[in-house]
Amino acid sequence: MITLLAIKLADDAAERVRQSHAQGIVELQGLPASATVVINDVQLPDNVVVLIPHRLGRRPRITLHSPPRGAATIGLVSEVIDVAGGNPDRTKFIALRANGMGATITVDVEVK
Repeated sequence: MITLLAIKLADDAAERVRQSHAQGIVELQGLPASATVVINDVQLPDNVVVLIPHRLGRRPRITLHSPPRGAATIGLVSEVIDVAGGNPDRTKFIALRANGMGATITVDVEVK
């Protein structure tokens, strides 16, 4: 994120514009799209839950993945919320599973 300079302009009109722009920048930086993380080349073995660190520092609002590469058959990639043996800390990890692909697949993952 951009750190805004803490300056004050001498001209009152220019200072109001600067403050308005600074407030707009801060609001935009708080939107999910500005905190998007793309994780390339994630390997997902067939029918295995894989924990993927995302570095957002919060729970993701949405998780998207690219079309799978390397699949032997048509299957489904799904996000897993409840994992046997304990739930992952969603502020640090997402859990994905490839079901019915017949092989280890590769996807790119976008987390917002």
